[in-house]
Amino acid sequence: MILGIAAAAIVIAIGYGLYHAYKALKKEYFKECEITDISSQVEVTTGKYVKRGVILDGFGLKNGENLANIDFDARRKELLAKVPNIRSLTITRIPPGKVAIHVEEREAVARVNLKGKKRPSGKVVDSDGVVFLRMAGTGMLPTIREAQAPGVRPGEKLSPRAFAALQLLETAARREYQSLGIIEVDISPTDYILARLSNYQSLKILWDGMDEPPTPASKADLEIRLTHLRDTINSKVTTRAIVWNATERDRIFADTKEPIL
Repeated sequence: MILGIAAAAIVIAIGYGLYHAYKALKKEYFKECEITDISSQVEVTTGKYVKRGVILDGFGLKNGENLANIDFDARRKELLAKVPNIRSLTITRIPPGKVAIHVEEREAVARVNLKGKKRPSGKVVDSDGVVFLRMAGTGMLPTIREAQAPGVRPGEKLSPRAFAALQLLETAARREYQSLGIIEVDISPTDYILARLSNYQSLKILWDGMDEPPTPASKADLEIRLTHLRDTINSKVTTRAIVWNATERDRIFADTKEPIL
């Protein structure tokens, strides 16, 4: 019995010692996680438009804060929702007292505006169809025109028809179709997409699966229509075309009436 009591006492003593050792180690770890020099402890890699300060503020990173107390996953989700310009955030903890954050910004491929509006809205869209705000460096991008206010809001995705317009613009930007010079797309018509070419001609176009998520078949059909259109224009069958009609897969029509854009 005495041996049992002694053994129990030893176990309690060991446990007590381990507990206090754990507390001491935890205290030391938390001390090492404290941000005392943010310039050397926090690395932020970002692009041209999302500033380092936005990332620091979003994660609550500043001298005096403790990395161990920051819920990086929750802050990451909040920042992505708040700043749609950011495509992704990668966080790498370097224990105990350092962290590296890599920011991938969205790349604008087209502007978004309302039909009839001349002043830029500041809204742009990337290849994923996500809309965000950016003015700098976007003046030469093609435009997708929506029919009604307020239109898609920053942080939202394009409607199916507007995404089809984006697909048209991205396909037309490829080298083999650049001669078409599609600079603006109006999605207000119900049965087709209306585009304006750089030579002031217009284009009516639709393709199979246009308002559905893109598939290899729908992409191929769009390419067939653009190829047929390009070849028809290059053949110079008419010099009086005002509106090209590519709403039928195997035929291209030329309308010589007044412009409709």
